[in-house]
Amino acid sequence: MDYVLTKRPDETLTINFVGTETLNSGDKPIILETVPPLTGVIGFSSVDYTTSGENDKQYLKIFYSYKIDDQIWSDQLPITGITSLTLCPDKTLDLKFYIYRVDDNNTNSTPIYFSNFKINGTFEYTTVDSIAILTDNSNQIVLAPKDIYKVFKLENFQVITTSSPSNYSIKYRFTQDNGRSFTKWENLTTENISTIRLNELRFAQIQYLIEKTSQGSSVKIYDIILTGDFQNISANYLKTNRYGLKQDCLTAYLGGTDGSSGNNSPNGVAGQNNLSTNGLSCYGDPVTDLTNNQDTSGYWKPYETQQITNFGNMMANQIASILGFPVDYYLTDPDVKGQDSIQHEYQLFNVIDNQSVTVVVPENNFPDNTIKFDPLSLDLLDAFEIHILKDEFKNKFGIEKRPNEKDFLYFCQTNRMYYIKHAQVHKDIMNSGIYYKVILEKYETKPNIQYAEESVKQKVKALTDNSTIDSLFGFEQNQELDKIANKDQLYPTSFDKIRHKINSKVQIESEKIYNGGVDFINQYYDFAGLDGIETVKYEKIDQNLAVSDNRSFICWFNFNNSYTDEKTLVKSVFDAYYINNKSVFNLLNNYDETNKIGYKIFYTGGKFSLTLNSQSYQLTTTGLTTGIWYGLLINLEQRQNLVDMRLYQRNTYYEITMFTENYQKIVIDGSDTTGITYYKSMGYKPVSNTEYNNGGNEFILLNSNTFENTNIQSFDNSNLDLRLIGSNIKYTNLRIFNDVISNDNIELILSQLIVVNTGSLILGDNANKKIQSTNYKTMNFR
Repeated sequence: MDYVLTKRPDETLTINFVGTETLNSGDKPIILETVPPLTGVIGFSSVDYTTSGENDKQYLKIFYSYKIDDQIWSDQLPITGITSLTLCPDKTLDLKFYIYRVDDNNTNSTPIYFSNFKINGTFEYTTVDSIAILTDNSNQIVLAPKDIYKVFKLENFQVITTSSPSNYSIKYRFTQDNGRSFTKWENLTTENISTIRLNELRFAQIQYLIEKTSQGSSVKIYDIILTGDFQNISANYLKTNRYGLKQDCLTAYLGGTDGSSGNNSPNGVAGQNNLSTNGLSCYGDPVTDLTNNQDTSGYWKPYETQQITNFGNMMANQIASILGFPVDYYLTDPDVKGQDSIQHEYQLFNVIDNQSVTVVVPENNFPDNTIKFDPLSLDLLDAFEIHILKDEFKNKFGIEKRPNEKDFLYFCQTNRMYYIKHAQVHKDIMNSGIYYKVILEKYETKPNIQYAEESVKQKVKALTDNSTIDSLFGFEQNQELDKIANKDQLYPTSFDKIRHKINSKVQIESEKIYNGGVDFINQYYDFAGLDGIETVKYEKIDQNLAVSDNRSFICWFNFNNSYTDEKTLVKSVFDAYYINNKSVFNLLNNYDETNKIGYKIFYTGGKFSLTLNSQSYQLTTTGLTTGIWYGLLINLEQRQNLVDMRLYQRNTYYEITMFTENYQKIVIDGSDTTGITYYKSMGYKPVSNTEYNNGGNEFILLNSNTFENTNIQSFDNSNLDLRLIGSNIKYTNLRIFNDVISNDNIELILSQLIVVNTGSLILGDNANKKIQSTNYKTMNFR
């Protein structure tokens, strides 16, 4: 069996032995081995394989053994124990698998077939912060620059390497919360890197995943440099237009080409063919240092203040070690989900770290509990001041962290907890900051503070129980949070901001469709009898798609029954129950048929199809019936070269109405397959399904298909009209987003009547009824 190792960007792996092995009675065991050794493996989560021909007298037993680095092989162990194997990702791992055939008094032996042997697990990328070297034994590595930046603009990139671009590929990701979460791995291209949006207020770090794409030669990458607009936090907020391992000096000395050229090999400076910087400072001026190579050690330098500031810093640290108070410091970090771009503030904060920090209270001037009066208010205490040394804070929380407004700390000596009201660097020695001047105010429990760890939450709860002031406006705050903004979907229907035109023959029906206890559909379009006719044309358009753009599409639809209580049971009514494979059911159209650009989504011949320009992606799904609501989700993830298609239905109860040709009627549970088969044998034929509002809150995934390594597409056409084309379906809850929907949010988005995350919404149509009225200028809601 051939061995295939698949490592995925989410750091999961699969060891897959492809092929089928046959074991007859008396055969020697089959031995499978992982060659070359595995690297970076953390552990294994599951084992799966397929066998046929086993029974209680002939069966297989599977064992494994392992070797770490150059140690000896372990004993043979049952394969079920591989999931509890503890591994070190820094060491190589060899595995052998033994498949034994066992025959117990078997006189009529037959072959046993063994196939589809898979072991799933997790791994950790090898990470370096210097030269990235790839060989045949190590074909993946993560290059992680240690400097921390603020990123204001990204334009392009340069790769400093002596290897051909055809021998490697590079992906990148960012973290803006000190590694707690990362963006998805994306291909490092000019289009992707120039369109990614980062929060300018938060510190950023980048990682590059470098993979070797050809065998037989090593790859050396000396640096990857981003171009744009940055501040290097690690270099005292140095302003720069380049972001790499070694700032600017290495590139200035060697030269280099940008990512858009398609050639990432360095352009060597004349007379220089190595990567030495000749002792240049990476944060200095290489040209000046080279041309003015003079010994200035004996000169008097009146603006050299480093010795004075170093002495002041030493004295401050000694004073703090003698007179300082140890406090429990709780570090908070703004949550990007609570960012308010209008008010320029964050609403949610996460407690991410808890350390013991030494602080200095000037003159030991702690406040008392005396009530303070002023002309405008009364306070339980005055704010008071403490000092926190920069060195102390950096050593405890890292160079990129600062005391923030929502941080809080606890003085054990006085049994009091305080919030930070204000903090700034105090520059009292040669304009150099040695400590933070921090103003504190009394602690109160706030609902917008979340805890990353339950242990820290319980620790704070124990300190603050029965000692805090409840929010005076808690009830009013909850009322405000429950209010829904005036979004497009709730706009007065006499001023339709979503639809430009609705065909007069389109019926808009009102019916509450529930998912569990939530009504996620209130109205729907009925396009019966309007096959091939433009039924809805939208005000909002989608005329441009760049190669770095993503899209996601959602719609709910229901194939129409032909049967009604008033309709005569003719042959066409019976035939209409089964979806005609020759019919085309249109779900969305933004396509220029003449120039073959844009996109369209439709169902025909048992397949859902997404046509994007000249490309087509299909999801084969059979067994669909009339009268059932189905939800289609398509994620077009161009930055990951993926297309993901999924079909859902509600977890609900439905009944089938059946008739004989002489009008005998029966209504039967749709899940009663035995009963359905029986009544069909008695001459009954189904004519309609009736779905009921009950069942659980979850949706049932009927089928899915994921296309990897898809071709990146783009279009730009001002003639594209976003529209719906009629077919024999009910239709509602159309959603188009300019980003993909993650697995964690699929259930939520599918069940939303009013879309909450409107920041990425291109179009949302709930099939609301349009009220016709005069648009008086004095009454114009726009």
